[in-house]
Amino acid sequence: MDLDLAGRCALISGASRGIGRAIALGLARQGCRIAAIARGSEGLAALAPELDAAGGGPHATIAAD
Repeated sequence: MDLDLAGRCALISGASRGIGRAIALGLARQGCRIAAIARGSEGLAALAPELDAAGGGPHATIAAD
């Protein structure tokens, strides 16, 4: 399904795991640039290459509480 999201930005909190991760990857596949925020920098480090592979970029990961 094409949601016409190419070039749009999405801010996803809780993006390092679970539904937040799935949403971030799904939106990246639709062409969104993602700002992924989570408390765990390890999870974000694992997510970053997956976002790049999914497309859309450039993406940002931010560790914050």
